[in-house]
Amino acid sequence: MKKIFLFLFLALCLSIPLVASSLISQDPSAQKFARSMDLLYARTFGTFSSSTENGVIKYIFTPAGKISSPTPAPPPVTQPLPSNQVRRRLTQNDFTYIGAFRLPKEANGASRFGYGGGALTINPQGDSSGPNDGYPGSLYILGHGHDQMVAEVNIPVPVDQRNTSVASLNTAGFLHEFVDITGGLAEQFDGGNGYRVDGLAYLTAQGSQSSAKIYWTARTYYNVDGSSDPSHGMSDADLSHPNAKGVWRLGDYTGMMTGGYIFPVPAYFADTYLGGKKLIAGLFTHQGVSYTSQGPAMFAYAPWLDDPQNRGIANNAKLATIALLYYPYTTNFTSHGDPIGNFPDHQVPDLWDAAAWVNTVSKHAVVVVGRRSMGETYYGVARPGDCTIDKGYHGEPYEPRILFYDPADLALAAQNKKDPTTILPYFEWNPAQFFVTDCNYEITGVAYDETNHLLYILHTNADREGGEPTPLLYVFKVKQ
Repeated sequence: MKKIFLFLFLALCLSIPLVASSLISQDPSAQKFARSMDLLYARTFGTFSSSTENGVIKYIFTPAGKISSPTPAPPPVTQPLPSNQVRRRLTQNDFTYIGAFRLPKEANGASRFGYGGGALTINPQGDSSGPNDGYPGSLYILGHGHDQMVAEVNIPVPVDQRNTSVASLNTAGFLHEFVDITGGLAEQFDGGNGYRVDGLAYLTAQGSQSSAKIYWTARTYYNVDGSSDPSHGMSDADLSHPNAKGVWRLGDYTGMMTGGYIFPVPAYFADTYLGGKKLIAGLFTHQGVSYTSQGPAMFAYAPWLDDPQNRGIANNAKLATIALLYYPYTTNFTSHGDPIGNFPDHQVPDLWDAAAWVNTVSKHAVVVVGRRSMGETYYGVARPGDCTIDKGYHGEPYEPRILFYDPADLALAAQNKKDPTTILPYFEWNPAQFFVTDCNYEITGVAYDETNHLLYILHTNADREGGEPTPLLYVFKVKQ
């Protein structure tokens, strides 16, 4: 009897991975993830399975020695915050697509939106005299890549472009022309290779400040030698008088990990876990691969806490910083040259250019927007069929992605209870069904209106109707 039982038990153990392999073979995204998980198997001594549902790729880990039954997973929960702040994880089912809108094609001041987009932030109190149409506030958006200037626009009513043409969508209007929000401070990063303004974040006056600010990052674009330049500054939100200040470092961390996107952190989390730090910044870039994070990164900081009397922070000063998430470079590589680290399925041609804290009274998540490389990584001159003509990293075809990180994990990292290099997204979403079809899928900006529960996602060069390509803004409503 014991022998029969042992035989049945071994047969069951062998059948499970075979079934999983069959399922994975039908899903290209799952194939790629499975390959990377094989590399982690020896470290974790467990198995992974995957499934796709409504465009969401879900990964399930089963520890070695345990055989799980195929029962539905319980509803996702986070480790509890204080009793009056308990929030569960957001999922893709909490997002309802509303539509998109265009940006102006014409120039205004010293730049234009043609071949532009990237850094994005929202001022919920902007456009105070605008219509009461359910889309209040204004957006600050980066313009043409050669100019690196920022303009302020209003927010028109979005229309679902899947039911009409892009040309018929509503277009945002200028509230302020393009200006250099860094006040010339970013020019020091040119070095003959150009510079980039990579992050924008609007906050009302903090500490002893007297007015709202826009926090920004600027860096050398082609920083292949990995020089760790100061990268953070701030300006007044009134673009007529930016009054730029900076530039600063985030602690002892390299600017190649901190000098990218920025997003605000709500007070319920910042005050509880981050000592009042209401900004998070991070960077993943293709230039200087061995110096940057191998996937998304998050570092919390707050210049007003470093300067409580608002007397000004010295250039090149180090700001107090908390590391919440980053993926160090490793010298283990795939057969195509991609570093093998903790971030699953990492490929150098991926893009993770923007992030936002999304929260309601009952749920929350940190979302990172970008793209996955679905082909093999290749470096060199563009090949026929590649999405760009540039020499560099290619991984076509690409798919858009939204990664979801659990704030409970970030809270543990802030308390030194979890290694920030081991935190992983709890799932990722392919939102291509809502986006304009595009080869390159440069999803380079995201901003969240916490009051009205609206998520704005910027898709660079997606509007190709008339003149130079300009960004499209997609709008999602987050369920309360």
